[in-house]
Amino acid sequence: MTNAAVAHHEAGHAVATVAAFRMARRRPAVLVRRLEITNGGHCVSMSSPRMRSQIAIHLAGGLAESIHRGVPCLEFAVAHCGMAVDLMRAKAVAARCTGTLAQHADDTLALLEASWPAVTALATVLLEAGRIEGGRVEEIVVAAVPGIRYPFEPIVVGTNGRSDAPRQIPRKKGPR
Repeated sequence: MTNAAVAHHEAGHAVATVAAFRMARRRPAVLVRRLEITNGGHCVSMSSPRMRSQIAIHLAGGLAESIHRGVPCLEFAVAHCGMAVDLMRAKAVAARCTGTLAQHADDTLALLEASWPAVTALATVLLEAGRIEGGRVEEIVVAAVPGIRYPFEPIVVGTNGRSDAPRQIPRKKGPR
């Protein structure tokens, strides 16, 4: 994997994180702690309060790298873009949401394609500097795509109109 591919991969995670939190009512002061190209690349972000956003954050790295490499699809990203851990995390969250992983991937690809100037801007700075700290990540993203936000509607499954609100996970009863 080239440094440019790693930079686009990590920039994808960061752009999805910024998009998720720019819609959130409560958000941390710093959305992305840092991006770097060491040890295969790393994006240290805050956890999203919305499950669909969290799935997109996990998928966005490999999908951004697949766009950069000219094959924008989940299958290619899984096979060639070093996203085994990201995919495992996305599947764990998706198991508690409605919609298929493919639907979430399509939404994430739409977000990345709409925000591609932000991905390339971050990747360019990351390649030059090797690391981007804290609030500078959001500054770069918003400068490239000022109105960045998730462009998709909630996934609706079945005829009952249930949206992607998280299912309540039954708690084990017993002594605490």
